[in-house]
Amino acid sequence: MKRLVFIYFSLLVGFVSCKKDKVGLAQIEDQVTSECDCVPVPPFQAGTFDQYFVDSINHMKPLFSPNNDNIILYTDYAENGKVNMYTYDLLTGSRTLVFHGDVAPNLYDWSTTDWILFTRSSDHQIWKIRPNGDSLTQVTHGGQYFSPTCNLSGDKFIAYHGYYESSLPSEIWSLDGELIDSISWVHSNGSWKNEYYYGGYNAKHVVAIDPYTDQKVSDYTLPIDKTIQSFAWLSNNEAMLSTVDGIYIYNIYNHQVVSVRCSCSSKYYALGRSNFANTKLIFTKVTQRRVPGNIILYNNEVVTMDIDGTNEQLIHLPQ
Repeated sequence: MKRLVFIYFSLLVGFVSCKKDKVGLAQIEDQVTSECDCVPVPPFQAGTFDQYFVDSINHMKPLFSPNNDNIILYTDYAENGKVNMYTYDLLTGSRTLVFHGDVAPNLYDWSTTDWILFTRSSDHQIWKIRPNGDSLTQVTHGGQYFSPTCNLSGDKFIAYHGYYESSLPSEIWSLDGELIDSISWVHSNGSWKNEYYYGGYNAKHVVAIDPYTDQKVSDYTLPIDKTIQSFAWLSNNEAMLSTVDGIYIYNIYNHQVVSVRCSCSSKYYALGRSNFANTKLIFTKVTQRRVPGNIILYNNEVVTMDIDGTNEQLIHLPQ
């Protein structure tokens, strides 16, 4: 459970050569067309830690269906403390319960072969299930598996292996439950929606790895102030990153960083992913406000936007 708490907190509040890149720090190019009007949450001056509580909405880690942009997947907490995993049709407004129970929040992915992979908090294994709730099947064995991320063809995934105190190499599995190989990257945050590379991050550090040779093709610490909270491939050489300060497009070849949307502690975008065509982004939008004392109330809502950070749309999901 200690490992799971660490992952949840870190997720919400994280070619040129096969050797580590030696180029200097990139400059951030700002393409935000207007002044950032985001006002941060004021600090509490009494010297104690803030306490965070859900205000009214807590919809977590939305994903587009890889086969239909009008269907999304997300999770929220049920009244009994268990987690509900839903699909939601953006056109009809219909919602389908995929699974109710011990889903580890934020630790799931949706394959192009239409399997939803997720970690169960009761056994720390990767399981798969169909979007209609059928065919629940255990995939991994041995335990200590988290954060499955599927490849483009939908027949394999990479999973983080081990607990925080004893991290092991991440492993490549088939969706049929065959252990194929391991890679040296041990952090839990990443994406394999790329023809060639698995990409991941830890704090401000981003890597791209060839999962079949275990060779890093990019290894770089970004010149940003806040830690990364999202990573999603947009092409074979560019990825979307988000932090509390904004949304960025990052090039793994020349390390160019382009700011496309600003944010701050009162309103920011986490756990972002792109649609399969890489024309839309979907995020958990976190809004926070301070009430008297050291209490911060927050909402987690689902929003979509164009790939350049424009045309934000709030998805009004059922409560």
